[in-house]
Amino acid sequence: MQLVTTTITAILELFIILFIGVIGLKKKIFTEAGNKKLSDLALYIVSPAIIFVSFQTEYSHDKLMALLTSFELSLISIIGAVIFSLIVIKKNAKSKDYLVDRMALMYTNCGFVGIPLLQIILGSEGVFLVTGYITVFHLVCWTYGISMLQETSQKSDYLKIFKNPNMIAIILGFTTYVLRIKLPPLLAVPVTQISAMNTPLSMLVVGASLGCSKLGEIFLDKRIYYITFLHNILYPVLFLCIGHYILMPLGLYNATSWMTIVIATACPVGSTSTMFALNFSRQHKYSSAILGFSTLVSAITIPLILFIDTLM
Repeated sequence: MQLVTTTITAILELFIILFIGVIGLKKKIFTEAGNKKLSDLALYIVSPAIIFVSFQTEYSHDKLMALLTSFELSLISIIGAVIFSLIVIKKNAKSKDYLVDRMALMYTNCGFVGIPLLQIILGSEGVFLVTGYITVFHLVCWTYGISMLQETSQKSDYLKIFKNPNMIAIILGFTTYVLRIKLPPLLAVPVTQISAMNTPLSMLVVGASLGCSKLGEIFLDKRIYYITFLHNILYPVLFLCIGHYILMPLGLYNATSWMTIVIATACPVGSTSTMFALNFSRQHKYSSAILGFSTLVSAITIPLILFIDTLM
């Protein structure tokens, strides 16, 4: 129960910043185009900085094993979400775009929501362990995700996996961690200061993105309720069942790694789904509406998933 209470407090703190972002957009303190630039800043500079900094810690074999467990749990979680999306969203489903629905179920906002939340709850260790989830996320996103939306297979796009700054930060960070290389203070201090921007900047971006949505239309679309229920509640509960009744008896368990991946899995719909919908000429406004509603209700559903986890 202490974890659930801590999580609720952390989410409320994040949502205060989020609603400041909504107000900032509505009051035209910054524009939708300006928010896109802030999103790029958060995604391509600040997020890689906090990921890299999380690896600048004392080497520990136990931590390394926990990271490996995190990676394995992430594989199960994300590949499970892909299979789940194929089962519950049929190709002939009466949806605005069944591929957008599948993308919404497959990916979570582990970056803009997951990292700030884990940073508050678990500190740098949470960010360190969630890199396992982020690694699998990018691997699946830039391979299966792109080929699914294009309804073809173009291997040239797969190279984008390793061009993504977050993946570069993971590779460099992991290398320095294993080789026990520490940045000199002249570099460490600026990078650490940039990483400290992650929580407020990420939530301002999410809030402004939410401010771009027409909330009235969101609440009238029953399909959005259904997709959000599948993403925010049903699949995380299924993952909890897989973890408690299959993985833990098999010995694939580390308490902190498990908590990290449960939170990553319980995060709202990923902003990547909307960006991909826009890039591949899918119904990006519908995707944005799912993202907005899923983010709003995650203030309730994330603590709910953690509470269910404590009961198992």
